[in-house]
This record gives sequence, structure tokens and C-alpha cells, in this order.
Amino acid sequence: MAPEKQVFEENRKRRFQPNVGTVIFLIIFLYIIFSAYGMLRGNRISFYEVKEGSIVQENGFSGIILREEQTVDAPGGGHIHFFAQEGRRVGVGDEIFGIDDTGEFTKYLGEHPELGSNLSSEQLEDLQSRLSAFSAHFQNQRFSSLYEIKNSLDTAALRYSGLGEEKELDSKLEELGIRLIRGKAPAAGVVSYSVDGYEGLREGDIREELFQKAGYEEYFIKPGALLQLDRSKAACRLVTSSDWSIVFPLTEEQRTRYQDQKRVKLFFPGKELETSADLTLFTGADSRVYGRVKMSELMEDFLNERFLNFRIVSSENRGLKIPLSAVVDQEFYQIPKDYLVQNEKGEDGFLKIGQVNGQNTAQFVAEEPAVSDEQFCYLRTGGDAEKDGIKQGDLLSRSDGKQSLTVAKTKVLQGVYNINKGYCIFRQIIPLESGTDYLIAEANMENSVSVYDHIILNASLVKDGQLVY
Repeated sequence: MAPEKQVFEENRKRRFQPNVGTVIFLIIFLYIIFSAYGMLRGNRISFYEVKEGSIVQENGFSGIILREEQTVDAPGGGHIHFFAQEGRRVGVGDEIFGIDDTGEFTKYLGEHPELGSNLSSEQLEDLQSRLSAFSAHFQNQRFSSLYEIKNSLDTAALRYSGLGEEKELDSKLEELGIRLIRGKAPAAGVVSYSVDGYEGLREGDIREELFQKAGYEEYFIKPGALLQLDRSKAACRLVTSSDWSIVFPLTEEQRTRYQDQKRVKLFFPGKELETSADLTLFTGADSRVYGRVKMSELMEDFLNERFLNFRIVSSENRGLKIPLSAVVDQEFYQIPKDYLVQNEKGEDGFLKIGQVNGQNTAQFVAEEPAVSDEQFCYLRTGGDAEKDGIKQGDLLSRSDGKQSLTVAKTKVLQGVYNINKGYCIFRQIIPLESGTDYLIAEANMENSVSVYDHIILNASLVKDGQLVY
């Protein structure tokens, strides 16, 4: 029995003998469990990869458009038919429209729909391009633009039918015995089918109530429609200059900001257009201060607009895009740069004055500045940074021994924690512009961060020198 008992004891020892691989696995498993538990119970440390970016400072306004424009009155009542497409330029004396005072011409067009059916490929391409341009910029809040494109297409169809040409039209009307009263352009300009009574508005007429649109009404003249002369005698509108401007109200703060600016950059969010404009300030009819931006381009893009939203782009700063949550304020000792010396090993440090055998002696203390600029170097304060290094109250000497300095003055610097090496290293940043969630910091700074560097996203959860992975 003794041999059997001995074998049993040896087997039991072998069964309970720990395996190195098993131990390592258990340690890793427990580490994962505790790490997961810690992440669930606490805030998780995240990192962010630095990238380039920009912040644009804009101020939004709603203004009224002023133009050199005039209405062209109808010579009498009746159905109106346009020969000049909306948005097209006409010369002095060019025929713009015709008035059918008997209704015969309108009736003839309705009875002969085939007039617009035989269009060439070029004519069809023109109509398709108009629809494409309209679709790209259509906005639900300006439903009237649907009528504008329909009017434009109707006029184009009339012109493409051949009846829009003066000679062909005269010949056909004479043959049919139909009378059409012509309306000609009194000046050169761009044709619009809308009128609103603001055509004669000038800078001196501007007052606050105009921007509230009280009683404002825009009247669209539709091709083929019966003119309502009791409502308006205007048959169309003619814009006679490509120069135009927008006037808009200013707060006192905005008046102060813009009073010395002569040229500004504008952005029109509705059509994603940009341009530059001359800026002036003036006093309106109600003694309030208003702004006016003047331009010589994009007039046709806003031909049928009177009230227009736009932005003045004040500045655009480009640099490093940093989340605000990654930015930390840290206090440093501020030491003049001429106190920084190097020993024979090339190490940076300072000459600290201390007592040796009752005499003041300068002893080299190795400490690399955390941050430096042209005048000063900055040393970390508190904790481990002061244990073996420079601390408050230390007396430092310049290398020539002619001047000394007591360490006391501090300065708070803004920065982020760089973790490229696996632990937190404070790197100073200089903000150029700040937004809601991000700031733009100066790029290409010495001893700062660069594009693609990894930084702590939630800086409040860590401290300088902390190991993160």
C-alpha cells in the first residue's frame, strides 16, 4: 500500500503545480476586468488627433436692396405677352411686351399649342438649363420663384415659336387682323416681371419700419395674364445699372465695429455666393444708424429679391483645430532666459546659489524648461517638479555672476497634453480664434503640437507627466 500512497501524493502535487502561462493569463484577465470596471464607473480618457482647420467670424444681417431701376407702365389694359425674357438685357427702344386689349391674340395662342412644339435641340437645351439652375437654388421659403421660372419659360416658348420676332409677329398679326399694343424699353437695362413699389427707394428714405415688411407686397406679372390697372399700371421693371447695394440696420456695438472699415467680404447663404463690397455708414430718415454695402456684380442673381439675408465675414483664422475640452491652464515659474545655462554634458539647467561651508556657492541644477519664448523660460511648479529641481524661493545666478534672481514670479500658460510618447507632456498653444467647441491655435510653434500629434481630449482627467498607455 505504501507505494500506491506515494504515487497518489506525487500526482496530487503535479495537479496543483501552477503553470506560468496560466498565471500570466489570469493577470491579464484580471487587468482587463478591472480596466473595464474602471471605465464603466469613471470617465474614460480619450485622445484627439490634431488637424488643420479654420474659424470664420461672421455677422448675419437682413437688408433691403437698392438699385437703379424703374417701372415700365402698360399703355392700356389687356392681356400682356412678353417678348423679352426675364433677366435678359434690352437696349433703348427694344420691344419688351405687347398688350392684347381685345383678347384675340391670347385666344389665338390658346388655339394653336403646336406653336411651341417644334423646338430645336438648342432651344430645348436652353429651357433645360433654366430648369436646372432653378432647381439648384430653389428655396421653400420663397415659393414665388416657381412663378418666376414659369414666366421665363412661357416667354422663351413664345420667342422660340417665331411670334416673338418683330417682323414675323407683325406679318402674322396683320394676316389675322389682330391688334397688339407694343411696349418698348425707355432705357437700356435688365428686364424683370416683378414690381413692389420700392423701385424709387433711396438711402434718405430708409427707416426701421421698412425692415418689418409692414404693408409690403410684391406683384408678379405673368405672361398672358390680364393686367389689373387698378392695382398697378406697371407692366414690368427695368434695372438700368449693374451697381446695386444693400442697406441694413446696425446696433451700437456693430456701428463701433464697422465704422472704420471701408471694404468687407460678403457671403449669401441662400445661393452660396461670395463677393467683396464697399461699406459705408449713414443716418436714416428716423435718425438711426444704418450700414450700406455697394457692389457691381451678382445683380442678376438677386434680380427679384428686395429683402435679402447675408453675412459680413469679419475674419478667417487658419491654424491647428483644437477641441476646447483638450485645453488646460497650467502655472509655471517665469525665469529670464539669460539665467539658463548648460553644463559640460550639454544639459540645460540653472545655477542655484546655496551655502557650502558658510559661503555662497553656485551649484548647477539640471532642469529643462517646459516652455520657452524669446524672453523667458518656464519651469513646472509643485509636486515632483520641485522635489529635485528649481522651486519657489531658490536664488539663481546668471552665468557671469553679476545678477541674481529669487524664484517667485509665475505665469499661467494655455496648452494641451501631448501623448505621443505614452505619457502626458504639456505643450503650449497660442489661440488665434475661439468658437463654441473648438479653437484655432497658431501653427508651426517651437515645442508645441503639430498636425497628426495625439493629445488628450478631456484634459481635466489627467495631469502633466501621467502615464496613459
